[in-house]
Amino acid sequence: MKLDIVLIMFVTFSTTLAQHDEREEWYPFRFGNGHVGCSNRLGMSENDFCRKLCNQDGKWRNSKCKEHYCYCGPQRFYRVIKL
Repeated sequence: MKLDIVLIMFVTFSTTLAQHDEREEWYPFRFGNGHVGCSNRLGMSENDFCRKLCNQDGKWRNSKCKEHYCYCGPQRFYRVIKL
């Protein structure tokens, strides 16, 4: 009986976590009045550059580059700074 409950909970949570990225809302990264593109002159890949832009305020966010524009997800975790 306990094993059945644990199994049901495991399947429910793993399914929820697996589908989480699909339901996540993505927001375009904006600077001024424009939408920021992923291309850069720093020699970084588009995904790395987009990640750097989305996380510049010290908060963990998912990021993605879609159609050469940068999109940021909602805040995940605060960064922990080790001294």
